Amino acid sequence: MLSAENLSRDEEFLKKLKQIVLENIGNEQFGVEHLSQEIGMSRSHLYRRIQLLKGESVSYFIREIRMEEAMKLLCKDVATVSEIAYRVGFNTPSYFHKCFQDHYGYSPGEVRKMVAAPKKKNESVPRQWNNGIIPFIMQKAVIIPVALIFIIGLIAIRYNDTTTQADNKIKSIAILPLKPLSKDTDQSYLALGMHDAIIGELGKISGLRVISKTSTLPYLKDTDKLLPDIARELGVQAIVEGSVFITGDSVRLQIQLIEVFPKEKHLWAQEYYEKIGEVLSVQSQLVQDIASEVNVNLTPDENRLLMKKRSIDSETYKHYLRGMYYLNLDTQDRFEEGMMHLKKAIETDPADPFAYSSLALGYAILGHGQNSKQDVLLRAKAAAQQALLLDENMANAHAALGMVNLYYEWDWEKAKKEFDIALNINPNNEFAHAHLTWLHILLNENELAIEHATLAAEINPLYPTYQLWLGWAHQLIGNNEKAIQQIKKLLKFEPNYTFAHYATGTVYYNQGRYSEALKEFEKIGWRNDMISSAIGGTYVKLGNEKKALGILHEMDSIGKLEFVNPVYKAFLQVSLDRKDSAMVSLNEGYERNYYPLPWVKCVPEFESMKRDSAFIRLFQKMNLTF
Repeated sequence: MLSAENLSRDEEFLKKLKQIVLENIGNEQFGVEHLSQEIGMSRSHLYRRIQLLKGESVSYFIREIRMEEAMKLLCKDVATVSEIAYRVGFNTPSYFHKCFQDHYGYSPGEVRKMVAAPKKKNESVPRQWNNGIIPFIMQKAVIIPVALIFIIGLIAIRYNDTTTQADNKIKSIAILPLKPLSKDTDQSYLALGMHDAIIGELGKISGLRVISKTSTLPYLKDTDKLLPDIARELGVQAIVEGSVFITGDSVRLQIQLIEVFPKEKHLWAQEYYEKIGEVLSVQSQLVQDIASEVNVNLTPDENRLLMKKRSIDSETYKHYLRGMYYLNLDTQDRFEEGMMHLKKAIETDPADPFAYSSLALGYAILGHGQNSKQDVLLRAKAAAQQALLLDENMANAHAALGMVNLYYEWDWEKAKKEFDIALNINPNNEFAHAHLTWLHILLNENELAIEHATLAAEINPLYPTYQLWLGWAHQLIGNNEKAIQQIKKLLKFEPNYTFAHYATGTVYYNQGRYSEALKEFEKIGWRNDMISSAIGGTYVKLGNEKKALGILHEMDSIGKLEFVNPVYKAFLQVSLDRKDSAMVSLNEGYERNYYPLPWVKCVPEFESMKRDSAFIRLFQKMNLTF
């Protein structure tokens, strides 16, 4: 039997521990390590002492104090639930909600309602509620049946929730950016890189539509938005949120899954702790856990990919994450910095397929466009091939090869094959969907083109380029009204997106509304070869050939000093009825594989040349029909 002296000593020890926790209650990073340092004993010694005195772990002891303090604040009604969550050391209100529910058996919101409810005579809300009992105890015995009915009602609701869960599979999900718990600002790239990696892993599940990183990144700064509002904007049923703490060679992930509609409900929460070298296996396990919670059945191939054991050098992985972080910032300087870190990852470990795969995709994106750079696309091809030699299941490497075959080598069969492989590995690969749009348009497969353009826009709903491409695809296949609707939708949330005005102008041009088309082109405020040729062609339609010729002469002059895309020059030449000159420009485009030569077949201005034998032969050489 313990003596009074020992009992008093133990009580003082627990009191001291509780005081330390309370002094750090608002510090979300305060944990076992910090408590052991503050009390002046090793973690193992502290664990044994708490286990002996309380029969629980140190982390649970800290959590229990946080919950007690939260209950006091809720009963006093001094702040909102979210504010109280932060006050007691939780980095997200939703995770606090989950822990509170687990600890007390009811939500913080239910406490707030009970505290706010008008109290009858002789009724009071107690200062502290015990864990696992009825939320409040009425003083009048007559109230007890009402309380029992209330509890039975809650049980019935929860039973109904669990029985309907299997019938309501979650089919769309967004992973919000992970919050870095370290105060080290350099941790942000690791958190965002890991966010991107988890999206890539989850995207491999064919039964889920997983929102792209680009559309979820805005919520890194906009933290005040409610989950239902975020879910509506992204068009998803569920949201994953969490935090990451990286110290030395170790990483700790805290993840939770919330079903947002029809009623916000926490489905699952889990903590993962592992060496960085094993983080790939952690990510795979996390994805399997999420799939299980949302009742998605994995195919044998998906299971095989997720069960694959993979390790990675910690320094290589840090360079890889840093590279992906900078690529995602979507600015030229940062893009180049991201590519540099991917190269460093390869230098650190030349056998790492992830860095090669991302490097290939980076080069493919950099090399695609009106000023497409052939040497860059060739680098994309080399990096992709190396990635696939190391691991044939790199979806981004296959997508990069698809882009090389589509935009440079003009091998339509190979392009389709590579995009299809990418989507077989990762059905949510936005790059494969987006660029398949342009392949199907070339092959006169209009329904498939719209299908893939729509999927790309759904996977990345806040990325203006894919929203624009969906409208542009409609315009190219003759759906002008749908094109205008889509572009107007884009301009509502991205009013300064200049290429939307270009797409609108092309629709008006095709409809014969040339004055309106010119106004749209001029709204852009700057020019490149594509815009200059469009403005020149519109002047021709408005009867002002002099201005159109001025633009053509300007393009010729610039071409003596720097690159001018001959394909866009051909459009202006054919508008001026200079078909022979246009043919020369088109042949120059063919000899050097210039983008966007193949898509000339979709431009109405070239209809008059489709009876010309030289024009027909040009497209036969590209294996294209009108």
